[in-house]
Amino acid sequence: MRFFLVAALWAAVLHAEDITVPLDDGSILIRPQFIRVNQFGNYIPELSVKLKNQTSHPWRTIKLQFEIGGFWRVDLEKQLQEIKAKRDAEEAAQAEEERVQAEKDAAAAARKKRLSSERRKKEAEEQARYAKAKADEAARVRAACAAIYKNTANKKVSDLTVKEAQQVQTCQVLGLYPPD
Repeated sequence: MRFFLVAALWAAVLHAEDITVPLDDGSILIRPQFIRVNQFGNYIPELSVKLKNQTSHPWRTIKLQFEIGGFWRVDLEKQLQEIKAKRDAEEAAQAEEERVQAEKDAAAAARKKRLSSERRKKEAEEQARYAKAKADEAARVRAACAAIYKNTANKKVSDLTVKEAQQVQTCQVLGLYPPD
């Protein structure tokens, strides 16, 4: 039994997997951990083992003995390299995601700028059309008032028709009678 536990524990140490040791009335779960990440994100080689009694008999004391040989360092360095490679791959994937997001953000900003420019251009065109229409209307009113002045300037007020009197009054209100 002791040899089986030691062999199982060493298998777990080498492969960092949970080991379940079956017993007559339950089992013992062995969970080794070889590398710990400290508060700075560095990987620290540190062996810790968690044991869980899944039997009906409680433990009063546990006596463990570890015998670590020279192969331990090689295996640990391999695990550290694997962890670093995985971390580098995750960082590269994160950087790629950030690059893609930055491209999307830049495209969205360019689109927003283009749409804003188009909107300002349309507003400017609309304002120009409005100003032109307003100027055309003002020119038409000035021309009409000039024609009214030409027809009524030499008439007496009493000789004006009602319509002509109203037209003269409208042009006076607009400041276009007499024309400049």
